Order: sequence, then C-alpha cells, then structure tokens
Amino acid sequence: MTRKRLLAINNYFYRRGGAEAVFFDHMSMFGEIGWDIVPFAMQHDLNEPSPWSDYFVSEIEYGRRTGLLRKAVQAASVIYSLEAQRNLGRLIERARPAVAHAHNVYHHLSPAIFSTLKAAGIPVVMTVHDLKLACPSYKMLRDGKVCEDCRGGRVYNVLRHRCVKGSAPLSAVVLAETLLHRLLGLYRDKVDRLVVPSRFYLEKLAEWGWPRENMVHIANFVDVTNLSVHRQESDYFAFAGRLAPEKGLTTLIRAVALSKQRLVIAGTGPEEQALRGLAAELGADVSFAGYLSGERLHRLIGESRTRPPVGMVRKRSHKRARNLRARATGDRRSDRWNSRNGEGGRNRPVGRSGERRRPCQSATRNGGTLARGTRAHGDRWPIVGRDRILRRRLPGEDTRSLRGNRCCLRVEPPSV
Repeated sequence: MTRKRLLAINNYFYRRGGAEAVFFDHMSMFGEIGWDIVPFAMQHDLNEPSPWSDYFVSEIEYGRRTGLLRKAVQAASVIYSLEAQRNLGRLIERARPAVAHAHNVYHHLSPAIFSTLKAAGIPVVMTVHDLKLACPSYKMLRDGKVCEDCRGGRVYNVLRHRCVKGSAPLSAVVLAETLLHRLLGLYRDKVDRLVVPSRFYLEKLAEWGWPRENMVHIANFVDVTNLSVHRQESDYFAFAGRLAPEKGLTTLIRAVALSKQRLVIAGTGPEEQALRGLAAELGADVSFAGYLSGERLHRLIGESRTRPPVGMVRKRSHKRARNLRARATGDRRSDRWNSRNGEGGRNRPVGRSGERRRPCQSATRNGGTLARGTRAHGDRWPIVGRDRILRRRLPGEDTRSLRGNRCCLRVEPPSV
C-alpha cells in the first residue's frame, strides 16, 4: 500500500529559529514512523534541498531596498498570496497528501492556502508558535510592556500604535491583512485543529474568543535518547535563541553587568546590533557567538552555569539537564520553576535582578540536584520526550481518518 503523505507547511525551509526547529523535528519524527513528507515553503538561498522545491513560492524578504511596485506586490502577497494558492494546488494534484500540518504561514505564504486545502478536502492541523491569531503584531507587547488593546475586535489599534516596527505603512498592511483574514475565516473556519505548545497561549487564545474545543495542548519535544547528566561547568551564563525584543535580553545584559558575570549569547536577530552597543556601553562581559546548532550549541549549554529558558531552548536545556532560571517575560510568562528545577521568578527592575546574583550562584553550586530535577520534570510531563508525543491521543479523537472537523494529530505508523 502507498505510504500516507504529510504535507508539511512553513514559511522557511531552513532552521531559522525555534518554529523552524519544531517544523524540521516534526518532519523527521513523522518520516521515521513511516510517513512520506512533502514540504511546502518559500524559496530562499539558505533552504535545505528538497525534490519538491519547484513548488515553493517566490521569496519575500523584508528590509531589502525595493521599488514601489515591488513593495505593492509584496504587500498584496502578504495579505492574500495567489501564487501560494496556485503552487499549492499543483502540489496537491501531484502529491495527494492525506493531511496538512502547517506552522508559520503569515506574511509569506499567507493563510490563503487554507482555502485551497479546504477545497481539496485535506484536513488541516496548525501548530501555533505565537499569538498572531489574537494579536495582529503577534507578540502582545508594545514599548516593552504587555498590550491587549486589540482584544474584542479592536484591531485598528495596530495602526493607531504603529505596532509593526513603528511604521504606519507596515502597520496598515498588517491591519488590512487581519481584517481580510477574519472576514474570510481563514484561520477560524479553514483550520480543523490548532495544536498549541504553550498552555499560556492556549488560555490566552481562549480568553480572546477562540473555541477551546478546537485547540489542544501538545508541548514541544526534544530527543532524550542520548541524554547524559554530567557536570563540566564553565564560568559563564548562556542564552541561546533569536535576538528579538520580546526575549528580555536588555534586562539580562544589564543584570550581568551589575553582577559582574560573564554571558555568552548564541543566536542572531534584529536586536543584535543594539545589544552589542548596550553591552559595550555598560562594559558588560558579553560574548556574541552567532548562530550555533548541533554539538556546538549543546556544548555551550552543557558547560554553562545557568541561563533563562526561551522557546525550544528550554527543551534543549532539559536534554542537557542543566539547571534553569526562568523569567516571566514576553512569550515565557507561563514558565514557573521552583527551587528543585532552578530558580524562577517574576520580572523585577534591573537593579533587583542584578541583586539576585548570589542566590543564582548558590543554585549553580547545587547544579547536580537541579540537573536531576529538570530531567525528572521531563520524565513526569510530556515536554521533552518524543515518544510521549507519538503515543499522545488528543481529546475528541476517534478511530476514523483524520478528515473532518475532528481532525487532530495522530501519528500512528501508516500501513505500508
């Protein structure tokens, strides 16, 4: 029998950030249990090779110098990409996928593809990596503070506050995008099930009116088969992730400057130059390691003293069994840790954050206990083990096909 095909959809087809790491890990997981994976993404020089790349849509990369006509074409594609619909239609005709699993699609592929999938009778599952379904600018942050002004349909605030890079034109495009997508029901009516890795995000989306019965919490995972708990601790704290405003890195740099600690930052992003300037201004001992992956990233985390967990980095720290210090900032507001899993706490003014250096140092001296605690936490809850995700059955699932409104992620091996 022909193997079942999974249509895996994401804007980028290279490991650009945490969402892409999950995207590639999911494809690998499904492939290992017998599914045939068909990707659909955007063309890019850094893309991984794929026999299906001829169907990828044209690259849209923001921030480059382009003419007014090109900008107008890009704005139209951001709102509703006809090219993505055409290419996806051709791909569906050739590949005949059994189910589609989408990740980040806005601003590049656009959710117009959900209409194409619905018309073809293909059930759609979407993993929610941020708060875009509620907040037009996806962060619920403005000027470094939590903002929920768009709640209750008041999405005009995205233009009023110029939430997108402080630009009125960009914010206007995002407002138009949001209004059209909601009018057409591209997310609400065309996506069968939302998989939400963060319980906080799930609760927040429910508060903003998303039907709870259409959402399910399945946390991200890492492969723990080669986990080893060891301590070869160096003299630095480490951060690994995208260098973006919502990560709270300015607070972290100010804290290490006050506490005279060494910090290594692994990653790239729009805030890199500003963070370098802040570190130089404060005389902080901060090293920027650039983008790291694989063994180099594992070694950085494995030998660090502690670091604030962010996104998939939190899961990788479980894998390396390092002690954790959680911060309640930005997209990590739901993270809370106790003294057995690392030192957790709410945001504090930077002075008080710096003053917490001694308790944090005490935590690192008991790192063996903390490391075992993080591993035990991972064993108790399905947030690190891939096998737990494979065994997970979602609420409301029956034994029939993944088609229809009861669609969910069931990852049993297909018959071959």
